[in-house]
Formats: sequence, structure tokens, C-alpha cells
Amino acid sequence: TSVGQENWWVPCVVWVILCVVMWMLLSKTVVGRHLYAMGGNEAAARLSGIRTDRLKWLAYCLGSITAALAGVLYACYIGTTSPSTDGMGYELNAIAASVVGGCSLTGGVGTIGGVMLGTLFLRLVIDSVAKLFKSQPDLFEGLVVGMLVVLAVAFNELRGEGLKKRFFPGALGWLSVVVLALLTGIVTSVTSTDGKLRNGLIAGGAVLVILLAKAISERFTKEQPARA
Repeated sequence: TSVGQENWWVPCVVWVILCVVMWMLLSKTVVGRHLYAMGGNEAAARLSGIRTDRLKWLAYCLGSITAALAGVLYACYIGTTSPSTDGMGYELNAIAASVVGGCSLTGGVGTIGGVMLGTLFLRLVIDSVAKLFKSQPDLFEGLVVGMLVVLAVAFNELRGEGLKKRFFPGALGWLSVVVLALLTGIVTSVTSTDGKLRNGLIAGGAVLVILLAKAISERFTKEQPARA
């Protein structure tokens, strides 16, 4: 049965119930604490007596169940299915919502509440992009979501020990500089009414110079005491 626009509250209720169940599992049970420990350092968790093989099996099962449930709700919403095209791009949205919500791509960090807020924020951004760009909104949606992922990962890295004073830490910092400059140039070029290429190159080049100067100054400041 198609959920459609009239029964929009059905997936919302399912989402809230699922979030509450997962929050209780991760925050109020020993299994949840073991999952966090395994995500942070699998080898250390194994040495401390945690059965990581079973935990990984459980994590994959939970991921499969939630993905299947999302697929069923999506199919009910649109009223039809096309396995070759349905769901394309949603994996990036899922990663973006988690990272924006404070989860670490390396594991061991993150909360269900943060993911819920990240999901709502991402939905707001996607809807805004669709209303702002009437022509080819999917293209701009991918650009914006990708930019959010890069920014969220970069800011999450700032929480690491020894990197709190660095805006562009490690090799990820250089990647962030290039990606942000490219995205700035692309967005400026697309949104300009005239001189698209020129405006895009100017904006992207300016951002690249500023961010490179910032990244280089951070590394020089860090290495200077060691030379002394």
C-alpha cells in the first residue's frame, strides 16, 4: 500500500521509534558500550574480553534491518519500485547525516541524538537546495551534501587530542583545502548570471590561496618549536 503524501506521519513515527530503540541499546545496555569500545579500538576491545566477532555480526544485522526498513518505507512512499535506480545517492545522505550529527568515520564516537539532529538538518538543506535550484536540483544536492561531509569531517577532527588548535589537521586538511576551493568555484560559477567561468576561477582561487596560507601557517607554527 502506498504511503503517499496523506500518511506522511507513518515514516516519521517509525523513525522516532527506531531512534528510541537504538538509543536505549547503545546508551543503556552492555552491548551498546561494547559496540562503542569495538568502534574505538577493535584490538583493545578484543584483548579486554569483548567478543568482537559476534558484535560485528550484530552491527551488520542492525544495519541491514534499518536499511531494509528504509527501503520498504521509500517504496511505499513512491508507490512503485525500480531496483536499478531507486535509492541511488541515499548512501551519501546517510553518511552525511551521521557525520554532521557528530559521528566519527573511524568509529567509536557518536550519539543517536546527534544523528537525529544531523538528519533533520540535512533534510532542511536538501529541501532548500531543491527550492533554490529549480533546474537539475539533484546535481546541486550532491555538491552541497559532499561539501557538508568534508566540512563535518574536518571539524570532527578538531576534537582529537593534539589537533584542537589546528583548523586543517593532517592529510585530511590538505584534501579539505582543495575540495572547499573547488566547491566554492563551482557554486560561484553556477550561481553567477554572467562571466560564470571568470567568477568561478576568481572565487575558487581566492579561497584556495586563503586556505593554503592558513594550512601552511599551522604547520609552520607547529614545527617551529621543534627546530628551536
